[in-house]
Amino acid sequence: MRNSLIIASVILSHFGFAQQSGLPYFNEVSVPADIADSRINSIIQAEDGTMIFGSSSGILSYDGLIWNLTPTPSTPTCLWINDLNGAVYIGMENGVAELIDSDTSFYK
Repeated sequence: MRNSLIIASVILSHFGFAQQSGLPYFNEVSVPADIADSRINSIIQAEDGTMIFGSSSGILSYDGLIWNLTPTPSTPTCLWINDLNGAVYIGMENGVAELIDSDTSFYK
């Protein structure tokens, strides 16, 4: 009986410890059908929290509620953020472009 209590307390303390340190939580996000089959080449998170994806369809941005697709002249191959000013840059097959946040909060 005592061994059962020790084992139970070890198991419960393990789960209690795991909750304190934080377990990863995954939430499935639905993607609109017109962009669902895009190949993702790169992912970054902008300073405002928006997730930006370089995909075969162009630049996808997701603010937690809305997906936006911005077509690009060629396939984005990499994304990076300038640490000094937070500017987002897109590396493409035929050059580099800066992603500018317009007044409508869409990336262009």
